[in-house]
Amino acid sequence: MEFASSGDNGKSPTGFGHPKAADLELHRIRTTSRSKILRPFFQRVETWELLLIVRDLEGDGSYGIEDYLDRLQTLKFTRITMRNFIKDRIAEASFIAVVGDKKSRKSLILSDELRSNLGAYFKLLAEIQGWDGTLDKHNARLDISTLIENSGDLAK
Repeated sequence: MEFASSGDNGKSPTGFGHPKAADLELHRIRTTSRSKILRPFFQRVETWELLLIVRDLEGDGSYGIEDYLDRLQTLKFTRITMRNFIKDRIAEASFIAVVGDKKSRKSLILSDELRSNLGAYFKLLAEIQGWDGTLDKHNARLDISTLIENSGDLAK
């Protein structure tokens, strides 16, 4: 699999694009892993995709649990395993099950804590992308400690 490059042409000292790209990714992973409520979703790509699907369809009662599973494009688990994952997230109150348009259909919404942590995660991503985009232009040195300070919301 290849990813689009932003003009590195393989000339960075590391060969990984921007010289700090790997450091930024390592920091992102370490920071987000401190979020107890997001950690289960980071375990596998399927569970991360599920979280984003539920977030996108939140409040739409025409979708139920089977519809969320049908939308997964990265599914490598069995559907039973994913249903159990959803059941566990409901039990720990990360997901909240609400009655859908049909009484027999359960729709999912994010808990306030999960929504807040996911918002903090996206904010961290935006900040990382902003710094990465300006490093070459301003010949600036990335200060990882500033990034860590700004990602404190995820450590809750």
